[in-house]
Formats: sequence, structure tokens, C-alpha cells
Amino acid sequence: MYAKGEGVAPSNVLAHAWASIAGQNGEEKGRVLAEKLEPELTPNSLRFFERQRIRTFYDAALTTGAAGYEAPGIREQFHPQYFAASFYDPGGNNVEAVFIGP
Repeated sequence: MYAKGEGVAPSNVLAHAWASIAGQNGEEKGRVLAEKLEPELTPNSLRFFERQRIRTFYDAALTTGAAGYEAPGIREQFHPQYFAASFYDPGGNNVEAVFIGP
């Protein structure tokens, strides 16, 4: 589905994740697809995917009533690759999503 973009945006990262799970559970087609996709998983594709997940999480939180605290972005004061977003949930809890990657 993700490898071909059938009904969803194509994503080699998600295709590899699902194929790997299938392969680990004995599905030969999943194992073969995961092996085929592995060379395409570059640090840049993984970084883009993880940062996009944080943006989506943040946007969904704001849509459902959270109050934005820090919009998605790099926080160099913590680490050059520290990408995060934070918000206050409707109960007043500070929630932060973080990716520190290549």
C-alpha cells in the first residue's frame, strides 16, 4: 500500500516498517519487500519522515483543543539535531514530541 501509494501517500519508510513486521511474522512477501526497500532508507528520508510525524502530531493536537507552546522546529540549545514541538493539552499538561536524528 505505502510502497505503491495505493490510497495513501507513498512512503518507503512506512512501507519498509510494515513489510519488516510482516517478514518477522513469517510472511515471505513482506521479508522480500523489506529487503528491497532497505537500500532506499537514507538518513535524509528518515529525518524527513520523523520531522513530518512531529508536525502532524502538533497540528492534530491544536485541532483538538491543545494550546501551542513551541511550534515544530530545531532546538539547537539542546542539540544541533533536536527537532521538537510542544503544546499544552486541554488538561494543562505540557506535551513534547522530540526527534534527535542524523
